[in-house]
Amino acid sequence: MGWELNDVEQPFVAQLEKLGWTHIAGNFDNPAATLRTSFAEVIQESVLRERLRGVYRRGKPVHVVCGAMGDWLVIVTVYIPTPPKFKNPYERG
Repeated sequence: MGWELNDVEQPFVAQLEKLGWTHIAGNFDNPAATLRTSFAEVIQESVLRERLRGVYRRGKPVHVVCGAMGDWLVIVTVYIPTPPKFKNPYERG
């Protein structure tokens, strides 16, 4: 792993943590350590579903930016529209 881990990945993880993200340390032998059933999963589906349900239950609209990649639907980002970028959930500010 070397330089990429030290110079790229770890500083990026630290930056995301400062923004409120949660880091879950991985394990090369156990995908369950990162809440996945296999290493083929690129997102933590159970965490995404739980978080989206929580937002939905609070009555907040959610914007999901997606793109197609072959037969896959790729989630780019998920966010709650808030001022000043949005006047309301449906209109940019």
